[in-house]
Amino acid sequence: MYEELLMDEEDTLPTDNASIMISTGQEIGYDEVAAKLQELESALGKSDAEAIRVLEEAVPTYSFTRHGR
Repeated sequence: MYEELLMDEEDTLPTDNASIMISTGQEIGYDEVAAKLQELESALGKSDAEAIRVLEEAVPTYSFTRHGR
């Protein structure tokens, strides 16, 4: 089992405990979040492929993986 606590793109700051780090995260403004959510909501009424494309664009670290049924 593997758990990824931080994305490769994230930077960290040290703390007094060598086993604990603080993620500096990525800043994103409210207007950008609102615009992405509006795009995602609009894509819900379209094809699955379009919704996946918009989701992958909104969340660059997400990659759709189709599982067999």
